[in-house]
Amino acid sequence: MISFYPFMYILVFHLLTHDELLKSLKFIFFFSLAHLAAIAVVLALPVSLAKNNRQYNSIILSLHSWEIVEQLKAVNGFTLAATSYADAAILEFAGERRVIVFGQGSHHARHDDLLTDFRALAGGNILILRKSPYSLEQYAPFFRETETERMEIKDAIFYLIKGYGFDYETYRKQTLIPIKEKYYRIPAWLPMPTQSRYFFNRYFEQE
Repeated sequence: MISFYPFMYILVFHLLTHDELLKSLKFIFFFSLAHLAAIAVVLALPVSLAKNNRQYNSIILSLHSWEIVEQLKAVNGFTLAATSYADAAILEFAGERRVIVFGQGSHHARHDDLLTDFRALAGGNILILRKSPYSLEQYAPFFRETETERMEIKDAIFYLIKGYGFDYETYRKQTLIPIKEKYYRIPAWLPMPTQSRYFFNRYFEQE
């Protein structure tokens, strides 16, 4: 929506008088200042105060991502993955290392569909970081062998799934096909340039 803001300001400039514009600018200035002050106070508080918040792990992942990445550096020979696009983006920015989205994710994770080719990961090892407890049965079908570990940062517990020997075909059936049916149900009448069919061309070219 931010792309529409310049047009809104142009419209406001023509609709308001000079005095009304000055009043609006003063209001926006103090309104923004109040928000910046509140944000500064929150950032100055110790993160431990949020320990009982159900989003505590997400807070730690955002504020201490560099510490998480530093601990993950000790794990070699794995493609690093997260279960959401937001987590993957934060870790990738902090570690300057590619982080993929493993699993369906949300509609945000569809950007990762542009970047990740799971066919190229077949037979390889993937390290998945999670912020919440899980059942190993969620991941065991996709690998020849799995191991689990826990990692603690600032009293937040993160879960690591080490998957050895990624089974692409099983992942395609159980994850990529549901993604196609949920997020890529494009009407037949809608024109689709070849470059826009990257998901179909990559995983379903023969269908």
